[in-house]
Amino acid sequence: RRQRLDRDRARVRNRGHTGSRGGRGRLSLRREIGVYVVFGVLWASGACWLVARYFLRPAGELADVPGAAESWWIRLHALTGFLALWLLGLLWVVHVLPAWRSGRRRISGIILAALLIVLIGSAYLLYYVGDEDARAMISTVHWLLGLLFALPFLLHLLLRRQRRL
Repeated sequence: RRQRLDRDRARVRNRGHTGSRGGRGRLSLRREIGVYVVFGVLWASGACWLVARYFLRPAGELADVPGAAESWWIRLHALTGFLALWLLGLLWVVHVLPAWRSGRRRISGIILAALLIVLIGSAYLLYYVGDEDARAMISTVHWLLGLLFALPFLLHLLLRRQRRL
């Protein structure tokens, strides 16, 4: 009985520290919703910027001038990018490390982490690289991987849902 009480206290203490529900890297509902909202807005704002950049620009002399929608979408994308960086720090402690120890969904987690590292690096380079040819190449890599990011993210989520069945 005393061992069970100690185990239950440790479980409550750990859950309170990590904010998880169910242990082993599980996020609290509030944090899970926050991740979905921030990464959803990040992905959608990037996709909307692409549409504004490549499909909504006028033809002719003004083709090289960014429109108002393009400017606002990229600003929203940058803002949510900073929020995502903050969330990644939280996720590392609350989700990644405990889930890694459990050994579940490592491959999809590694793919997500690798994509995020490249996306963060390319975002940094887009901000600081001055050469237009290099920026064009970095931009293409960034938006291609950004669009593709939704697939392994959803796979990672669906693999979790499957385990509950």
